[in-house]
Amino acid sequence: MLKAGFPRVPGNLKPANPHQPYSDYDLAKLESFLKGFQLPLEPDTKSDYSNFEAGLGGYGLERLHKKTLEQLFRDALLDKLYLNNTRVMLPPEQTSRLTPVLLSGDPAEPWQRQDKSVLQGAGALRSTMQDMMTLLKTMMDLMVQDHMPMIATATKPTFDKGKGIPSAVLSETLKERLSFGKVEGNRFGVMSAREKIIRRKGDLLIESKEKYGTKVTLKLAII
Repeated sequence: MLKAGFPRVPGNLKPANPHQPYSDYDLAKLESFLKGFQLPLEPDTKSDYSNFEAGLGGYGLERLHKKTLEQLFRDALLDKLYLNNTRVMLPPEQTSRLTPVLLSGDPAEPWQRQDKSVLQGAGALRSTMQDMMTLLKTMMDLMVQDHMPMIATATKPTFDKGKGIPSAVLSETLKERLSFGKVEGNRFGVMSAREKIIRRKGDLLIESKEKYGTKVTLKLAII
């Protein structure tokens, strides 16, 4: 969840190909949108989901470091872990191995990013299951690796401003999209997350004490 206050997608996102929503969103469109946009809230006021904000952050990193987003990932993480099948711009051999995409049950084109796209931070990085398992094992300290600041930041415990959930409400959190006790609650769908984890032979457990906080435990099956 992001807190800068940008919308999920920019208001001038009108792709020539609806199956490739970000491929032709270039710098001119980005500048045009930002010139006429006003934040509805002060930054850090509310958490929300925003593809645009993630994409804008990625573009900002590219401008700051004068490198492509893919190269930044390679320098910080991918090459150090030998994640050679995790890339933004895919060569033909890797493109041929993309998992088929379905949209409402019908085959659809996988998202492709063009060099001119400035929103590559919004999900342009594609990977394989083997690469993702290598990353997961690294983050779980199951593989010995040299210290990497990105891994240290990603695995640092974070806490929101919640104050615990009453027992009467706690039982409902696994039944519906629910947030308790804060206006900026994410309501990220614990029920949906738990169902998906259980289907993969794991579980999601919640312990909470009102006025103190909440602990969420993820149990994942070892493959």
